[in-house]
Amino acid sequence: MSTFTSRAIILKRITYLDYDLIIDFLTYEKGKVSAIAKNALKSKKRFAGILEPFVCLDAVFAGPGRKNGMPVLKEALVKNPFAGIRLDIKKTAYAAYWSEMVNRWMEEDGTGSMPVFQLLYHVLDGLDRAGIAQETLHILFQVRFMTLAGMAPRLDSCGICKKKIDQLAGPELYFDVAKGGIVCHTCGLDGYHSNRTAFSKGTVKQLLWMQTSQLEKAARVQLSGAARNGCKKALEAFVLYHLSSELKSLDVLRSICGRVKGGA
Repeated sequence: MSTFTSRAIILKRITYLDYDLIIDFLTYEKGKVSAIAKNALKSKKRFAGILEPFVCLDAVFAGPGRKNGMPVLKEALVKNPFAGIRLDIKKTAYAAYWSEMVNRWMEEDGTGSMPVFQLLYHVLDGLDRAGIAQETLHILFQVRFMTLAGMAPRLDSCGICKKKIDQLAGPELYFDVAKGGIVCHTCGLDGYHSNRTAFSKGTVKQLLWMQTSQLEKAARVQLSGAARNGCKKALEAFVLYHLSSELKSLDVLRSICGRVKGGA
């Protein structure tokens, strides 16, 4: 049976039978890999306490075998546990949402896996270190991931008249989920739309910078509180619209953020 080794981040785990775990990994070289960790729940040496959500590790997989079954996780060495995330309910909710997005979109064929791995690792590391606002990391992940997934929100021109952002007049722009990005003030004067969010031109330019600049620089953008809230609302709606289904983790995230904001 062949084996392969890869740096991997745990996206999801479920218990199988009594002691096994079925785990969805995002690997650096091979994209999403679903594997079984046999007897993981009673292992005191190989896997004790390390097969937790969001952990980054070096994983050794065996198979699949001749029957084309699921690969088996043989060994794992923790590289970054991101332990601070699981100690905070809000951080855990953000990480769970990002992981569910990746798990929902990525195919098990390795296509485009390296940039997605780098993005997910970057935001998990930022969340763990607590050096960047959680909402900023949330915005960064969504706009970059949707771009990598081939569904980039259009931020450099109006989705209707196609004029570039620097040519657009008016006091504000709109982020229109159905149009795939921004709509200028003139084109947007056709009535109320529940799937639109009003933005200043400055906020759109900041979001465009986060979408297109180097990853290490993108999160340095200083968004105002109002801009963060608007971007967060717009991008979450954009993700749901293009996924065409609900994400359970987003409902949990919204509930937790509402409780934290309200002081409950």
